[in-house]
Amino acid sequence: MLLPVKHGKIGRYELLHKIAAGGMAEIFLARQWGQGGFFRDVVIKRLFAHYAEHEHALRMFQDEARLLAELSHPNIPQVYDLGYADGVWYLAMEHVSGFTLTDLCRTAAKEQKPMPLAVAIGIVSQLCMALHHAHERSDENGQPLRIVHRDVTPQNILLTNDGIAKLIDFGIART
Repeated sequence: MLLPVKHGKIGRYELLHKIAAGGMAEIFLARQWGQGGFFRDVVIKRLFAHYAEHEHALRMFQDEARLLAELSHPNIPQVYDLGYADGVWYLAMEHVSGFTLTDLCRTAAKEQKPMPLAVAIGIVSQLCMALHHAHERSDENGQPLRIVHRDVTPQNILLTNDGIAKLIDFGIART
């Protein structure tokens, strides 16, 4: 369910709809505007304002942005921006149009139709490739980052309408 947004802008991004809220942040569908009518839809993860003063929570939020910036893989959404505007920290990321694996499983259960084996294998295979990329990634000095996601759950797996699985929420990942 998309919820209306109270404050329609953060930095250079127009907030369109609130998608979700978690323990530390709110997630919005937003639009980045540029010159000549250019725009692209993005996802904004906005840290709750009271966490900006909480050193550990702010560091976790910033670490997630830096960690995602190190990763470039078709099964991991790209991060575009980390910023501070209007008194809040935010992270701008690739918008993945689709649904979660949780949604797919609920629909299958409601219709009493099991997920086809080929679909399940395809999703798991793509997730394994994303996790392998994260774990094997090296920094600019060639040192392995050995990123471990630590929260691979159905709600953190987005599925596009084209059948691409994307692993999201590296908020508690460790190197």
